Amino acid sequence: MKRFVLVAAVASVLLLALSGIGYVGGGEIAVLDPRFGGPEVWTRGLHFRAPLLSRVTRYPLAPQQVQSRVLVETRDNLNFHLRYTLRETLDPETLLALHARRAGRPLGPVLRQLSDEAVVKAAALLRADEAMEAPDPQRWLGSLGPPAKERGLRPLSIEIAPPDSKVLVNSALLYQQRNLPAAALQLIQSAVQRAPQDASLHFGLGRILELQGHLKEAEDEYLQALFLDPAHRASMGRLVGSLLKRKEFERARRLLTAAIERARTSAPHYNWLGLTLQLEARNDEAQRAFEKAVELDPGSVEYRTNLGALFLARGDRTRAQESFREALKLRPNYALALYDMGIALAMDGKPSDAIPFLERAEGSGPATPGLLNALAKAYQETGQTAKAVAALQRSLKVRPQQPEQEKTLRRLQGSSSRPSAHKSP
Repeated sequence: MKRFVLVAAVASVLLLALSGIGYVGGGEIAVLDPRFGGPEVWTRGLHFRAPLLSRVTRYPLAPQQVQSRVLVETRDNLNFHLRYTLRETLDPETLLALHARRAGRPLGPVLRQLSDEAVVKAAALLRADEAMEAPDPQRWLGSLGPPAKERGLRPLSIEIAPPDSKVLVNSALLYQQRNLPAAALQLIQSAVQRAPQDASLHFGLGRILELQGHLKEAEDEYLQALFLDPAHRASMGRLVGSLLKRKEFERARRLLTAAIERARTSAPHYNWLGLTLQLEARNDEAQRAFEKAVELDPGSVEYRTNLGALFLARGDRTRAQESFREALKLRPNYALALYDMGIALAMDGKPSDAIPFLERAEGSGPATPGLLNALAKAYQETGQTAKAVAALQRSLKVRPQQPEQEKTLRRLQGSSSRPSAHKSP
């Protein structure tokens, strides 16, 4: 029995002694956490420690790959989500920084968190076009080095996925708004070259060209977007607007009819078709198109207002007012519906009822000469001369050259300044 106890004691001492010896292989690195004192990094070879009074955590030196999507803000204050793939190793010189941030958590989520932080810091050193437009890996790695090192990482390579089309288009538009037309054009042109089959990018290029005054080239891009996607709403809206201004109604109608064949549930297309048909005086067809738009999107105040305007143009003031009231239930301060409702009531011989709607329309803005002139007429018909004068003055301030309104204003001012006649006793 004594011999057995002695053997067990010797074995325990040997195990305890062996547990104080640690070996780090060539494919790893380790951190020693002693109970007393600070942690230290163990590189390849044999190491000694106090058993039971310390803990060793091992880390692989093989490259790790992190794929993630993170919200970044670039040096020029553009915000967008960026997808990246980062190959990295753990930096022996700064491993303790990572080890402290890890705090015993699983390594995978910690690497992703620290990589996200480093990418966010790196993006803040780049312009949006540098970060998105055919990103230069070396440029990215140069910006990524310092923030990665602070977190115990050593980046090897990075791949930036192309941002969503919406991000690219919005970024180009922001450059244009900031009076950086060359950067805006370069960004969106590069995006189109990388993805020539993306209708949204052609729309974005069209918008930039349009804003820079290249209207023919802009329309070509809208047409290209519609060739790729005949139901592309944004491109169709811009193109139809241009065609209607030029009174190319037949061409607009053909485009819309072709698009509706591909997008039979698109309320905007039916609404545009209704506007086009109304301008062609094809009112029955226009009414069916507007009614279809309302059916597909009953919550749209625009479509109900357009339907009401068609009824009003056809002399059906009762149905027009019904449409305007339905629109105003959805959005009480919708200026166009308020204006049209006021006009409908005035045409119905009810200027007193029209005035509150026209006043609310002016308050909802913008106050157009047509609105102010209609308001002045309603004031005049209800005997409110001073208010009529003020409304006409506001109208002439917005658009000075209105001979008829100037004549009416002089007449009203003359009548208001003429002294009242008194009968002799």
